[in-house]
Amino acid sequence: MEQQQTGKRSAALPITLILLVFSLIGNVFLYSQALQRQQDSKFETGKTIYEDAMTAGQFFEELSVQLDTLIQSRGMEERQAALVMAGMAIQKRGSLLELAAAAKRLAPDGTKIDEEAFASFAGKVDAIFLQPPGAYEGPLKDTDREKLNVLKEYADRMAEAVGGLNASIADNRTALIRLAAGADWLDRVAKLQQLIGEYNAA
Repeated sequence: MEQQQTGKRSAALPITLILLVFSLIGNVFLYSQALQRQQDSKFETGKTIYEDAMTAGQFFEELSVQLDTLIQSRGMEERQAALVMAGMAIQKRGSLLELAAAAKRLAPDGTKIDEEAFASFAGKVDAIFLQPPGAYEGPLKDTDREKLNVLKEYADRMAEAVGGLNASIADNRTALIRLAAGADWLDRVAKLQQLIGEYNAA
């Protein structure tokens, strides 16, 4: 009788160990799957941040080019073409607002990013072009030229602030995941916010 019980115990031990091993393997698999999903989510977030940063940079650069054309223009016909192109550039301003929203979510202290300041800037740019400057014959009036010069100066500085992300990281999974963690770009948005605040107060 005692030998039978000993046999049962000796048989139960390896079965228990096998079950334990399978349980550990299952847990490791589930953990690796969860980790992979987390990395995939960070990759997608980083990709969106990268795209918004690139488009925001294009917004400032293209706006600056058209502002320069407007400032140098000698007549209304020349300005009309620049105004159309400026309008196309302004359509990209949404990426600037998305970038600010992402920065607020990811910044160590979210209150440091003022989304309303970015929205106010976008509204000011819209307001300038809702009543197109230079909608008259001849050269620009001094008041219009001064207003456009100020915006161009800040657009150039903002393009420099938001620029600098390496365009080659577009397909670099590791680099994009770093963006999702706030690396390499949050300080640029902080600088951008400083310039936007200065422009809004001007």
